[in-house]
Amino acid sequence: MEEVSSIAKGLAEEASFFAEASRSQDPNEPTVGEALDAFEEDHIRKRMLVDPDPEEGFTEKRLSDTARKYLSALDRIREFNADQLNWSLSKLTYEGCDAMIEVWRQRPPRKDGTGPLAIKTCREHAKRIKEFFRWMSKSDRFDWKKPTDFDELKLAIRKTNKDKSAPVTLRGQQVRTFTVKELAIL
Repeated sequence: MEEVSSIAKGLAEEASFFAEASRSQDPNEPTVGEALDAFEEDHIRKRMLVDPDPEEGFTEKRLSDTARKYLSALDRIREFNADQLNWSLSKLTYEGCDAMIEVWRQRPPRKDGTGPLAIKTCREHAKRIKEFFRWMSKSDRFDWKKPTDFDELKLAIRKTNKDKSAPVTLRGQQVRTFTVKELAIL
């Protein structure tokens, strides 16, 4: 029960931060969403290309498999971080960056409603967000620099009780093994 109360308190603080971020925004300053679009165009669509390979039937440069995975991750980030995409870049202080990653640490629900997204999926999406922040800090297109304590942003993803108990259950199951004689018969 205490864990639920702690999560509720964290979500309330986050909602307060989001509300404040939405109220005080300079209309001339680029938004996080605009920067994310530029990241997609400049970093993924222009740099993550594979050369033509006539043997495989490709006559033009195309997106690499990794790039397609990144684009899929960006689509999910746009879905679950929709509120933050309207923020001006000045709202991306340490707390703002942490709030964007927190969405993934809390593990959003799956589309089919059967529970939260997988830990690995959430970690990969959080990594893409940090990669986006690093790119934006280096880019000449935006007047934004990552906060000095940026490296302290944690990517640790919350585990549910089911996640915590799963390894114990799996270890308890014995895999059937065969003797050398039984293998010889096979």
